[in-house]
Amino acid sequence: MNYLSWKILIVDVALQPIRITHWTKALMLVILNKAEALSYYKDVSIHSQKVTMPLPNVIKIKKYVGYGKNLPRFSRLNIMFRDNFTCQYCGKQEKKDKLTMDHIIPKSQGGKKGWTNIVTSCIPCNQKKADRTPEQANMRLIRLPLKLKKLPGIALKYSDPEEWGYYFK
Repeated sequence: MNYLSWKILIVDVALQPIRITHWTKALMLVILNKAEALSYYKDVSIHSQKVTMPLPNVIKIKKYVGYGKNLPRFSRLNIMFRDNFTCQYCGKQEKKDKLTMDHIIPKSQGGKKGWTNIVTSCIPCNQKKADRTPEQANMRLIRLPLKLKKLPGIALKYSDPEEWGYYFK
């Protein structure tokens, strides 16, 4: 696994998933004693001049996070999780590198970047829709997009560490 793609699951004090983050951010939380590691990647260590430490794949934050205060952030990956890695126009499920993000109302027509205006789309559907609304392109959305309230269990489906399974039950 390439070091740029290492992902770390952050859980709260009740072991509920909060978000998936980049390894550098997670490591800073551990170093600053704001989180503790619960499990580690096998045979992966981070080295500096003075310290070598194993890379965690799950960390638990130490401070309680109240409901709704730490919702999943708006990101490409979280949009794909919400949409189950499925094109919202044709229904085809793909790997993340075969999917794009589509503005339902294009930016050129005043569409904003946000949970309710962006959906997962396969490349052919995105090209077919182009710079038009679904109605203008004679296309139909499978379902209307909603703001993601929590990380879905689908995260496990796409080559995430097996240790994450415990937290998505």
